[in-house]
Amino acid sequence: MYKKVLRYETFIIVGFSITFLSFFNVIGITNIPSDLFWTLAGLGLIVEGFIERIKWKNKKERLLHKDKQLMFNR
Repeated sequence: MYKKVLRYETFIIVGFSITFLSFFNVIGITNIPSDLFWTLAGLGLIVEGFIERIKWKNKKERLLHKDKQLMFNR
């Protein structure tokens, strides 16, 4: 459970970082190159990909377990 929450928190933190840093660039507080924003966006996509892959793997394992139970209970 803790690992799942940590993954979602990472994704949320990356999103907030992109939002606030780009806003600070627009109003002139910072002068960060756009490559950093693309790096953060890529990192966010990687984290999201890992989250979805783990969900898919867990769902697949549950379905296989359910199928095995149905086969042996006949």
